[in-house]
Amino acid sequence: MAATMTVLLAIAGACAAEEKKVELNAKLVLPKAQFQGTPAEIKIANLEPKGEQAPLMVPDDVVNLAKGKPVTSSESFPLLGELAMVTDGDKEGRDGSYVELGRDQQ
Repeated sequence: MAATMTVLLAIAGACAAEEKKVELNAKLVLPKAQFQGTPAEIKIANLEPKGEQAPLMVPDDVVNLAKGKPVTSSESFPLLGELAMVTDGDKEGRDGSYVELGRDQQ
């Protein structure tokens, strides 16, 4: 039994190793920057300085599983927008592109 499990794990590891990986940023379609006001200088003792980050690698066939799925909330009527906007794929930050929920716990 243990030998069978070892072989299965080895096969699974080999399959995962052969999967083509791509950089996540290559697959992302980001919205245009929204320049609204001057960003404040953030000075916090435990904030790490901005530096180079290693690229996030994902499988080549990765997809957004949440896109278009139904959304539920304890708030039936959001202050702005509709719950379906959470997973509609619209990434813009302009008016009419976001949902605002009330202060209560969701």
